[in-house]
Amino acid sequence: MERTQVIGRELQTLARAFDTTPSYVDFKQRLRAQHDLGLFPDDRLVRAVAMAIQRDI
Repeated sequence: MERTQVIGRELQTLARAFDTTPSYVDFKQRLRAQHDLGLFPDDRLVRAVAMAIQRDI
């Protein structure tokens, strides 16, 4: 549970960084960490984040 919360905080920090766009590598590292814990976010949400990063939104 604690590791899940750490990953969640890292994702929130990435999302709140208004002055920079998170890289896909940053996002992929957190996603892989979630998978390692047995957590698999909805594919639509993962796709949406990846597309937003790619479009530099």
